[in-house]
Amino acid sequence: MGSKIPLLFWAFVLMTPMSPAWGETGNPDPGPRNGEEAAFLLKEGKSAVEKHDRPAAIRSYLRFVERYPSHSGLKDAYFQLVSALMAEGRIAEAYRHAGDCLNQPWETVDLNRMRSYAAEAKLKMKDHLHARVLADELLKSKPDPKQTGLARSIRFQSLLEDKQFESAEEELDRLEEHLKSAPDASLAAHLPGYRMVFSMRHCTLTHLLKDKAFDESELLDYFGQKNLCFKSALTEAQQVTDATILKEWCESFTGLNHEIEKMRIDSFLKVKIRKDLKTTFEFSKGIHAELEKCYRPYQPKKSDRSRRIRKKA
Repeated sequence: MGSKIPLLFWAFVLMTPMSPAWGETGNPDPGPRNGEEAAFLLKEGKSAVEKHDRPAAIRSYLRFVERYPSHSGLKDAYFQLVSALMAEGRIAEAYRHAGDCLNQPWETVDLNRMRSYAAEAKLKMKDHLHARVLADELLKSKPDPKQTGLARSIRFQSLLEDKQFESAEEELDRLEEHLKSAPDASLAAHLPGYRMVFSMRHCTLTHLLKDKAFDESELLDYFGQKNLCFKSALTEAQQVTDATILKEWCESFTGLNHEIEKMRIDSFLKVKIRKDLKTTFEFSKGIHAELEKCYRPYQPKKSDRSRRIRKKA
């Protein structure tokens, strides 16, 4: 007979808690935490930032903040991590880590830096209401001039996206006034684009044909007001650096041109409206190179053509 294992041994084995298997913890194979690893991760993260290797910086700083939440270097590691995530377009992750930092017992100046990141992230995530809430919190927390400008910018953009045009225009005025006393070249460069996009969106949604039936004077007034709005928006176009805004103007103005083509109205009236719109388009081509190539001629849909063919038959 083989030797018997004492019953006391099995009792000890069963009562001893088992360690989680590799990969079952939050971090795969985390290893022991120690000062040497913390210093190594900070060094690696800094080196990656200097080399503009953001993915490597994210890996180092992410491991650091998860493993060393009480380290003196935590604050700087979080700033580097959130900044790199934002630059890499990993906006939701950046917001999550920035939000975690808002619960830290940090000084106001450091919390405001994270509020700036969090508000900007929410704007990019199209959570416009939450972006404004965070911008408001920033404005109430003694921000520095740059943060004040950023908060005003975020409020304007979020109000514009929510079609609150009156409030958006007021916020844009506040931003311009702020920049007079606290110049910021990066923010000032966006102002022409802000003005242009505000003008054309306000125009698009405020001048409408309310009824299906309308007379000649109402039709001329509708297209005349729209055309004037789009033309006035062009006053800022030369200084606009954001190509997406110029593209939006092109698409919206092209849509207006196509709208008249779809209408079954007197041909003389259609020619008159078409001529006025063409004048604005020709004017736009001399303002910015991006506007020269944007207009697309109206092409009836295949379904429209097939209906016409059946009518003739």
